[in-house]
Amino acid sequence: MRRLQKLGSSSLVVTLPKEWVREMGLKQGDPVYVVVEGGSLRIVPAVNSEATAASRIRLSGLDPGDATRVLWCAYVLGPEEVVLENAGDDVYNMLRDATSGFIGVDVVRDDDSVSISILVDPSKLDLRAVIRSVASDLRDIAELLTEAARGSSVEGEAERARIRLQRSITLAERYLMGVIGSHTGQQDARATASKLLAVNFLGLAASTLLDTVKTLSRGGGNASKETLDVLTALSTVASEAALNVASESLKRSSEVLANIAKLRSRVEELIYSDKTSKTEAVALARVLESLRHLHLATTLIYCTLKIAQNQGAQRTA
Repeated sequence: MRRLQKLGSSSLVVTLPKEWVREMGLKQGDPVYVVVEGGSLRIVPAVNSEATAASRIRLSGLDPGDATRVLWCAYVLGPEEVVLENAGDDVYNMLRDATSGFIGVDVVRDDDSVSISILVDPSKLDLRAVIRSVASDLRDIAELLTEAARGSSVEGEAERARIRLQRSITLAERYLMGVIGSHTGQQDARATASKLLAVNFLGLAASTLLDTVKTLSRGGGNASKETLDVLTALSTVASEAALNVASESLKRSSEVLANIAKLRSRVEELIYSDKTSKTEAVALARVLESLRHLHLATTLIYCTLKIAQNQGAQRTA
């Protein structure tokens, strides 16, 4: 636990763990992003200016519709800065709107060009922290399902959850840049690639649940007790599956797979029940699809750990 210290007349500061600072290679004066995530804060190291200048490219002749695709490509694959020449206000406004789904992106209008700067250093990202963020987003979205089923208006909250989820997923994709540059061991590379792919499945699960929130919201709520019970269980299972991606426990992965299988059976049975309305049946079918994605994410982690365990046993034999 750390205590807040007062700085000046109104600001509060807190020191950072020295182990984390050393691991991230940070020093006094380095820029970082402080991202608000509900009741928590995330600190993300920024790319230094020398790295940005060394990886700048210029593009011209792009259609406005290509601007957001260029933004995603620059964020995930590099370079650190892209200058779109002969770009008008329509491109600038489109990019400004799109930046809500990314952490550490700056878009600047300059005469007849627009510059996209990517300011998050992929080599200094903490994969476990990114996964925990996805887990939190997934849990929140699953809880919104229950609220929507009870008749609450949650479409605004669902949109904010979608933006938070997109930020987490794109940050995980950007982490891949750091993996390519830093991992040399085959086993480490396999484990990291499995986690990244699992995060992608978590994103698909969460996106499917967001669609389900809309279905239940437009249906007016008033879901049956059986459906509410399933959605409550889903919130727990989704959180377990997401957190398991960062786990190194083969036993835990096996337990999560069993819990997903049990819930899938309950959902399949409920879809064809006489107590289920047509709107609930559509929503539950999407819940079932989401559970399939969670199953794939968990299976990836289980198989990776199982392979590593077998290889370790062979080396010691």
